[in-house]
Amino acid sequence: MDDMALIHALAGQLTRAAQENDWNQLRKVDRAVAQLLSALTLSEVTAEKRAALDQLRQVHQSVYAVCKQRSEALKQKMQQHQRQRSGLQAYALFSLQEDV
Repeated sequence: MDDMALIHALAGQLTRAAQENDWNQLRKVDRAVAQLLSALTLSEVTAEKRAALDQLRQVHQSVYAVCKQRSEALKQKMQQHQRQRSGLQAYALFSLQEDV
């Protein structure tokens, strides 16, 4: 696969992995992007390739923002669960004391 096809394929894979909440695939694609960028530092980057890389960068930034947003939502859910758990534990302790 040539560089242009690979760049476009990686952009599509990033988008699909984020849409499907496939975090393992997202991590693999992110590594593939890093490898591609490392390999491209050794080669000549044409204007066409630079435009494709810019598009890939935009997709990557968009996916990163989605991941950050979902991470924050998960953090809030976990904090809410912890608060509810603490309340339930206190209630259970109070109920046990009444039985005594």
